[in-house]
Amino acid sequence: MTTTITAAFEGCCAVRIAGQLHDFSSDHAKGGVLPRTARNLLAEGADPEAVLRVTRDGTPAFADATLGQWAAVSVEERDRRGVRLVPYRDHSSARRTIPDGEAAVELREAA
Repeated sequence: MTTTITAAFEGCCAVRIAGQLHDFSSDHAKGGVLPRTARNLLAEGADPEAVLRVTRDGTPAFADATLGQWAAVSVEERDRRGVRLVPYRDHSSARRTIPDGEAAVELREAA
């Protein structure tokens, strides 16, 4: 039996699921509210096959998709293109190289 989770948008950067508010307004929901919420729910042990049904003011806002499907994408918006879904890339432990004149400085996230 498939579990269905209902998420209701509250404003632009938050959704409410089973009474709990998932609010990303402090960082303007970078990467998208739904993908980030799905990744949080999976990290808490939710079933990746559970269906996420999204509403805004009681009206369906997106086609139903699984938590695994939402977690696998990020929302991207660029100046010359509209909003689109792109594959999710986890940057939490990524190495970054930042140019410093001719040399490059490598940074790693703190352990």
